[in-house]
Amino acid sequence: MRAKGAVRHLSALGRRLAAQGVGGHFVYDLGEVRGLGYYTGIMFQVYVEGLGFPLCGGGRYDDLCARFGRDLPAVGFSFGVERVEQAEC
Repeated sequence: MRAKGAVRHLSALGRRLAAQGVGGHFVYDLGEVRGLGYYTGIMFQVYVEGLGFPLCGGGRYDDLCARFGRDLPAVGFSFGVERVEQAEC
């Protein structure tokens, strides 16, 4: 039932975003699979208008630090420098 809880959480997040006037700028794709085994939860990508590929991406990495000797929850993301240069922001 963790999936139902996650969907309820995303629904609540969507309502908060809409209340802030940015709700129309988010898409939830529950079928996203990147094949990277270190993700433990939500994954995300950031797109900007005029750029046909993600500017940034990241997600939850709760088990990743444990592989290196320290068991910590974690969230992270990275920007592609070349992609930032190409973005018309």
